[in-house]
Amino acid sequence: MFKKQIILYIYLTMLINEWGNACWFLFHTLSYKLKDEESEHAKELLKIFVEICKILPCPICREDATKMLKESKSGLVKTKPDLIRFMWQFHNLVNKKLNKPVFTMEEHNNKYAKTVTHNVVNFYIYVMSKNMNNSKAMIQTYQRQNKIASFKAYYAENIHRFNP
Repeated sequence: MFKKQIILYIYLTMLINEWGNACWFLFHTLSYKLKDEESEHAKELLKIFVEICKILPCPICREDATKMLKESKSGLVKTKPDLIRFMWQFHNLVNKKLNKPVFTMEEHNNKYAKTVTHNVVNFYIYVMSKNMNNSKAMIQTYQRQNKIASFKAYYAENIHRFNP
């Protein structure tokens, strides 16, 4: 029995790492790659991120992220630098909660300066489009597919706002 729990834990952790990385890369890349002249779009982009947090596959992660965002000072996000700083702080709060290492703003900037926006978006869509094959997750999968379709439409309409 214990062995099955370990295997299940490893399986779920791998899944969380996969979609977790896809979401974090999306959040940070879009924030960082938002063109300077599109800085006023930061508030709208944060709303998109909040909606994405509502469809995270892990119910605990979804609830925690949504709660943390509600309790945060997200209303202070008005520009691209505000959004970058906000998402960096949010990610580090989550990392602290999970006993993972935090990263500096310099590490953040070095990492996301190298990303290719379209590749990150496509990877996010690929990972989050995977179906969960159990009855409890079917409704969540359906809701996630709808949000992903909305995100695809948003990105297609707003691709011009982002650097490659």
